[in-house]
Amino acid sequence: LFEQRSSGINAEYGGRSAGSVRDRLTKVGTKLPSRNRDRWSDEEIKAFEDAQDKFGDDWKKISELVGTRTWKQCAKRAEVARKKPAELNEDEQVILLEILDKEPVHFIDEINWKGIPEKWPYELDPQIDGNMLKEKFFRLVQYRVPFYSHLSYSDIIELLMEHFCKPRRDKSKKQSEMINESIKVEVVD
Repeated sequence: LFEQRSSGINAEYGGRSAGSVRDRLTKVGTKLPSRNRDRWSDEEIKAFEDAQDKFGDDWKKISELVGTRTWKQCAKRAEVARKKPAELNEDEQVILLEILDKEPVHFIDEINWKGIPEKWPYELDPQIDGNMLKEKFFRLVQYRVPFYSHLSYSDIIELLMEHFCKPRRDKSKKQSEMINESIKVEVVD
């Protein structure tokens, strides 16, 4: 009977022998959480983040709280999250677009991403590299430019510049007009 049960469980644990599963279940005394190899769901991510806030890097406790992931999957998720670069803020997006707008290329794959950090303002991020900027640029394009795969490089840059730079220029223009008005008022008085 136990062999039949462990054989059924074997299918769930991806090719382990019935004896291996039996030994593991006997040692642990309980069934292991089901391995989930799919993308992390929103519920799993929320549970993971809450557990990480509560338990720090105690992956076994985090795994127990998440319930559907092994401790190794939880540790790997945290490792990947630490390596993932932060998003660019709006000012950095504009700077990147201004740099890319001056690049003498016709296609995105012609951009020399290794040379872009040389043009990046050092004080913003002295350790930024071309791959990070490339990843951030493509993430920006995916979220802000519909049907980007059908557009030319110049059209993509133009749409992004219009989205990010025009509102900034309008805001700056209004601010300078307000400053000019206040100066006129002071001179007249």
